[in-house]
Amino acid sequence: MFHEEIKCQICEQTSHLAIECPFVYSECKQCGGIRMIGETNTEKNPNRKFLRCQYANCDEFQWLDESIVDSMSSGALSSPNPK
Repeated sequence: MFHEEIKCQICEQTSHLAIECPFVYSECKQCGGIRMIGETNTEKNPNRKFLRCQYANCDEFQWLDESIVDSMSSGALSSPNPK
């Protein structure tokens, strides 16, 4: 029997499920607002997910895959959420 590892539907990590994803509504590093996840539909980055601050006047932006790498390298993947 094939047994596939369960992944988060948002960030595709195996350490948690989507309901516990530490990247959902994480804190903006620039202004303290809430970062929300979006997805591109451009030719250069099709279906690539990103984090962007809720405030239009804040220019904080980070690709989700880069945020995951940053979190893993700093050992902070446990929770970038402000809780």
